[in-house]
Amino acid sequence: MTKEEAIDWLFTVKFVLSDAGESWLAGFIEDIELAVRHMNAELCREYADHILPGGYRGHVRLVLSRPYEARVFAFLAALLRSIE
Repeated sequence: MTKEEAIDWLFTVKFVLSDAGESWLAGFIEDIELAVRHMNAELCREYADHILPGGYRGHVRLVLSRPYEARVFAFLAALLRSIE
């Protein structure tokens, strides 16, 4: 996936979350959207590891989050890791 496609996805998901009443998640995605504009593919993968670390720490973050948040974190990590 190109960086422009990922930014389009983030833009769409931001408005879906704000319509669903998850304004802080929409703000979180907006921050990521602005950061991705200035990153290369390698930095995007590192940022995905920061959002959702691998192994036990990532599992703990998903378990302790609400289900809606956990889905967003997993989506963001997968989206950022797919940028070429």
